[in-house]
Amino acid sequence: MTDDLVLRKIGLMKKNIEKNNICRFVSPSDEFYDDEITIINFVKETEVSTGDKFVTQAIFRIFIVTEGVGSITTVHSTTPLKRGTLFLTFPAAPFSITDEGGLEYIFISFFGTKAYTLLSKCTTKDKRFIKNGLDWLADIWEKTLTEKNNTTLAAKGLIMLSLSAMDAEEQTDLDSDDNDLAKRIERIINDNYTDKELSLAFIAKKLSYNENYVSGVFKKVFGASIKSYITDLRINNASRLIASGITSVKEIADFCGYNDALYFSKIFRKKTGMPPSEYIRLNGRKT
Repeated sequence: MTDDLVLRKIGLMKKNIEKNNICRFVSPSDEFYDDEITIINFVKETEVSTGDKFVTQAIFRIFIVTEGVGSITTVHSTTPLKRGTLFLTFPAAPFSITDEGGLEYIFISFFGTKAYTLLSKCTTKDKRFIKNGLDWLADIWEKTLTEKNNTTLAAKGLIMLSLSAMDAEEQTDLDSDDNDLAKRIERIINDNYTDKELSLAFIAKKLSYNENYVSGVFKKVFGASIKSYITDLRINNASRLIASGITSVKEIADFCGYNDALYFSKIFRKKTGMPPSEYIRLNGRKT
């Protein structure tokens, strides 16, 4: 999504906000565009506007119902809404929301690369995009919206808390065989993440399973790809090595399982926001 498109979307949303709603926008700035999760707004909606017509968005939204009853319709199903219902809408996925009696909800609009990872298990097709019975969470959303706080940080915190609540029940329903396999995969990664040969093929061969199956089971249980999990372990290890006093980028890359110091530097910068040399200068052991 381009910056211009995002700004146009923000402008349209501002025009649609009624006076009796509460709406907190995040003003565009140097900090506005976060490659992982960018918050656009945090809104209490007291008048449902989609009616019977399908609408689509270029962003993610996470909603929680605070009052009344209604329903959300997607191309797959229609699901009732009531206080404590948490649900998601996705970029380019058509939906409509119907007010069936005093329906009010709060939503957060956001986008970013991490959003796709966080929501990888939530799809409109398998109905994991919605969960009921979260009245306690609705209370937290309402309180957070009306408090004086940093809108971006408050909204990100609510997203993480809400996805955790949504995922809690799903985790208990996972097949025990998948759980066992995922834990075996995790052990292999934890034992070998400094090995330059570690890869999906390496893991699948050790377990005598198909690569696609190994990848799918791990993502189903842990909510992250094997590649991203390995990368996080390696970058965390690099940070520990720097704190212990190692200052050679080439050595750090080698100890963390990277053949190429330049590629390691690129990944390190993407994960930490700064090149290894700068991280070493700021966080290395002072002699």
